[in-house]
Amino acid sequence: MSSISIHILDDDSLLNVFHLFRLTYLDKDETNNQQIFEEEWVRERWWYKFTHVCQRWRSIIFGSASYLDLCLVCTYRTPVADMLAHSPPLPLVIDHLEEYYKKPTNFEDEAGMLLALQQRDRVRRIRLRVHISDMRSLCMAETCRFIEAINDRFPMLEYLCIMPRTEPKIKWILPTRFRAPRLRYLVLAGFTLPIRSLLLTTGAGLTTLTLKSADPSADFSPNGLLERLSLMHHLQSFAIHFDAPRFDDDAREQSLIMTHVTLPNLRSFGFEGKSAYLEALLPHITTPLLEKLYISLVAQRTLSIPHTLQFIVTTGNLTCGLRSAVFRVGLGGWVALYPDVGTRMYSLCFRIQSFYPNKEVELAAQVLDVLRPVLSEVVHLTLECTKPFGWYNRTDPSDWRNLFGTFGNVKTLSMPNTLVGEVSRSLRSDNGEPSVDLLPELNKLECYGWSNASNLFIPFIGARRNAGCPVTLVRYERFPFTDNTILPMMPTPFL
Repeated sequence: MSSISIHILDDDSLLNVFHLFRLTYLDKDETNNQQIFEEEWVRERWWYKFTHVCQRWRSIIFGSASYLDLCLVCTYRTPVADMLAHSPPLPLVIDHLEEYYKKPTNFEDEAGMLLALQQRDRVRRIRLRVHISDMRSLCMAETCRFIEAINDRFPMLEYLCIMPRTEPKIKWILPTRFRAPRLRYLVLAGFTLPIRSLLLTTGAGLTTLTLKSADPSADFSPNGLLERLSLMHHLQSFAIHFDAPRFDDDAREQSLIMTHVTLPNLRSFGFEGKSAYLEALLPHITTPLLEKLYISLVAQRTLSIPHTLQFIVTTGNLTCGLRSAVFRVGLGGWVALYPDVGTRMYSLCFRIQSFYPNKEVELAAQVLDVLRPVLSEVVHLTLECTKPFGWYNRTDPSDWRNLFGTFGNVKTLSMPNTLVGEVSRSLRSDNGEPSVDLLPELNKLECYGWSNASNLFIPFIGARRNAGCPVTLVRYERFPFTDNTILPMMPTPFL
């Protein structure tokens, strides 16, 4: 049988093949911020080998560089000087993500990055995450060579991600002359930057903005932030994190807020900090297309978030058809709500930060009690456990009862065997008798694991059967892997 060579294809057909290969190989989803900032950017070198196949392929690829979106990647162990001297003047990608590549920065890498940054008219992306102890000349002093290298105008820059791993007290400053009019994705961590200068620095075309560990000494008042956001009409994803925001819940502070913002394109929003700041912010934001909300609050004695609840309830895309809930206990608990079991992306994730593991269920119950108005459609509740081996939790059974009491329509309750003991105790009344009032619609219990711990539910199942509300117990050897049992992350990466 005779073979057919690819070389019989005409130039246009070959160009089509290259373009389709690029799309398939990179699999780039412009709305997936986790992928954008965690993907391996060296894959942008997909075209390197093709240009060495033959002169014809090389001519086709370089002749359609813009259509194929070609770029040169400057990263670890890259001979940047030679590459710049012997390659076409393509856009540059500067990628030094130490945690991803698991390689420390050395002198040659640093020199190559600084050389690439001098090509300001060509730099398209910058991603930097290097440990402070390894940065040496990249230290966070004002004379830092890297900071000085970006203290200018970058007309082509679309991505800027600077998240150095430093001590909390060490902050860096984005230089005052830095300008990037085409910037779309901005992620900054551990910085000191007055919010009023943010728009001047980046322009109004941002689609993704993540501010991690913002310095509370900067002007990050709710009103100042609202004023900046009001000019970012293209914003699709916004996340902000404060270590210790300089703001309290005094009514006089909140009464000073005058700006109301509509973010017509915002689809994901993440917040980590104190509830007082969030309560001051949310009443003045309208997000008609919001699909994903992540909230992580510092634990307080009482949880009072009426404005947050009102924001959730009035944002239709968040609360429409939430049929599945996941609660994870151990090493930091959170509650996440999904449109359905197995759905890839959560709609709402709520976490209360606490250093006391035995308080996780109690705090989750508080959150769910606040969210009770949006839980009426939840029919599947999944419990997860990330406790390390030998870790003992003294959770009060009444905390579990309070948590279950917020779910009036749950029909299926799933859990690993490691939680069966605690849950089965909570399904008894104070006198030790099985409770038949909790989870009134429950008709299925799912237990996962090798042990016989699920037998602890037999008294509860018998009592429910006698009360005319039978519950079926189903045992599985292993916990099924589903996308919505993965720890929810911020809408944009807080690495």
